[in-house]
Amino acid sequence: MKVPEHSAVILLAGGLGKRMGREKQYLELAGKPMLEWSAEAFSGAGFAELVVVLTAENLARRGREWEARGFRTAPAGPTRMASLRSGFAALSKSVKLVAVHDGARPLVSRRVTAETLRSALKHGAAVPAVPLKDTVKRVSADGAFFEGTPDRAGLMAVQTPQCYRRELLERALEAAGPGKDYSDESQVLEKLGIKPAVVLSDYRNIKVTTPEDIVIAEAFMKEKKTEKISSPAMRFGFGYDIHRLVEGRALVLGGVKIDHPKGMLGHSDGDVVLHAICDALLGSVAAGEIGIYFP
Repeated sequence: MKVPEHSAVILLAGGLGKRMGREKQYLELAGKPMLEWSAEAFSGAGFAELVVVLTAENLARRGREWEARGFRTAPAGPTRMASLRSGFAALSKSVKLVAVHDGARPLVSRRVTAETLRSALKHGAAVPAVPLKDTVKRVSADGAFFEGTPDRAGLMAVQTPQCYRRELLERALEAAGPGKDYSDESQVLEKLGIKPAVVLSDYRNIKVTTPEDIVIAEAFMKEKKTEKISSPAMRFGFGYDIHRLVEGRALVLGGVKIDHPKGMLGHSDGDVVLHAICDALLGSVAAGEIGIYFP
């Protein structure tokens, strides 16, 4: 991973873990506190500056340890935006690009980080995201009834690190003001008419929010360790595809058009042979599956 010059990371670790029932960033994951995994993703990656935002208690208990490891420290505020503002104030003026990352996302890859930074360098702001797999519905104000189903094709689940040119992030923090909180800083930029670029991310980059997420993160972590110890000379991928045969569609298999009264139903050509091969190739290089690239 090559990080653009004058880049910095702000690692947000000031949450109180209300949904988890305790501070999730210090829950043990595969033998280490979750925050350690998040920090390791950025340490030694070529960033000019690293800032970790901690609660007052953790700042007093662990602040010097973080500083000894090359991190700057900043106190968390009552909201995400307040914490980000505090972390931003700890950066030196020489920083030109800023990556903002949730400490509760321990599985972020350096590839996603580098691609998001490069996109932000080009477009001003960039956010990693993945296509939605589940159907999403709007609910009534009291949460008792469904009221509508947005088109999933136009929706994505966003992640971090969200990356910005310094001046745009500063503008977002000023526009947010001290009184209101936002789910993320890109939401503020959208209100200002600035459209962050989309960077296709990895489904493994989950945010650990509930106890069930710990189980999922542990499984992904084991998979990650297995990838590291497997031989780089040989990789395996598995792929499959299923389409229903229907009247009125061309039958294409392995790129060859076959004369047949029925073909595969699908929004593409439904070529199950090539789609399965693509899935296997993508899996062998740990790049997801074809549905990520063609949802």
